[in-house]
Amino acid sequence: MTLFAALTAKEGDANGGTSSTSSPPEVIQLHSNRVIDFLSGTTVHLLKKSSKSSGEESNKEESGANNKTTNTIEGQSRYFSALSYQAIQTQQDDGPLPNKSAGGGAAAAVGLRHLRPDLGVWDCRVNENKEEASAMLLKRVVLGTKKQQLKEDSGEEKKGEETEAAGEKDEAIGVAPPIVMTVDLSNPADVQPVVERMRSVILEVYDSDEKASSNKNPQVQCSTSIKALQSSTFGKTLIQEEVTVKGGSTSNDEKIALILAVIVPSAINTTAPSSAAEEYKERQARALLLYHLHKFSLEVDCTLCFVSGSGSPDIPSGGVEAEAKEAETASAENDPLLGRNTTMSIDELGKVIRRVAMGLSPVEQSDNAGENEEAKEDSKGEDDNGSPSQRPPSIHVPGSHDAELIHGAYLRNASCEGRWDASKDDLNVALP
Repeated sequence: MTLFAALTAKEGDANGGTSSTSSPPEVIQLHSNRVIDFLSGTTVHLLKKSSKSSGEESNKEESGANNKTTNTIEGQSRYFSALSYQAIQTQQDDGPLPNKSAGGGAAAAVGLRHLRPDLGVWDCRVNENKEEASAMLLKRVVLGTKKQQLKEDSGEEKKGEETEAAGEKDEAIGVAPPIVMTVDLSNPADVQPVVERMRSVILEVYDSDEKASSNKNPQVQCSTSIKALQSSTFGKTLIQEEVTVKGGSTSNDEKIALILAVIVPSAINTTAPSSAAEEYKERQARALLLYHLHKFSLEVDCTLCFVSGSGSPDIPSGGVEAEAKEAETASAENDPLLGRNTTMSIDELGKVIRRVAMGLSPVEQSDNAGENEEAKEDSKGEDDNGSPSQRPPSIHVPGSHDAELIHGAYLRNASCEGRWDASKDDLNVALP
């Protein structure tokens, strides 16, 4: 029985009504030193416990102005946490959301926004050289609990064909929850090792001797095959020739739902580059990361999302705070490290994740079709640097990754003259 089911049963007993064992869908968020806190609508940098002054200084050095959206106390308290849980409400009621200026503080506002959770998020921190430990924790705590729930819900109470049909449905949604790989772009050199550690954890979970249940008859959202994930090392220059057709693999390999959530910092350290050459190098490092993120998403056919690392949606409209936020956003969009991608809010990402966890497409089909058409039109023109002339969308769903655009414009724009050649140098060589 999952945590949600236990809470629902307690509420039923307290109210004198019947309890329910049904529980909202759940997902796994793999992260390194920065985690998406859906409860507060921010990102949290996991700091080592230290004095207040040293903690603030460390945060300032590592994430620059982005520490405005980081809860330092929360980061310190969760530094040693290997697995945690968020019960969030993605579908909000009609009417404005509460904010901390309405009285009661930020904690009260967050509590009011998540009164009726409809999504559970398991946060699993992946540390260096701890991939096997993280995989074992997920198999025993998260996936093991879901297998037990499946037995309780469908193993004894349902008979015949109803049992089989219900079991397949529960397995697709409950036993193999979608996996969100949270990647922070604050330090470009950290991206490649972080993604590789997360990939190793997933393979350890689904490719061990005692395999966890994945989806052999995947629904719409299960598009990433374990076989493709095995052969797709992040940051390699090798182009897989077979990955050329949109829509991904059609094999009967075991598949999972994978979401690559890329945190785009709200602001970068405002210290001006020492020279024009350094500014050019920073801009090209950003372009190189974008190329490899798109290339990896194409190869494994996953959902790619660009998420804003900016502040909480609790900030009220109007006033000094809103003006400051707008100025920061405008500055960020012009920053050479932030590039051209539009971003979605953390609340919007929560809605996308819940749709995938429910077995649906990441976005409404009509929205997806319109977005793809816009992306096609945008890709027809290129600016002087050879990159797409318009800002790409904030989400790229499975089957929409354009191999021609990725291995064309994105690759041509990813090299840095005198530093690296994107077509020859792997990411860990270009950004050591």
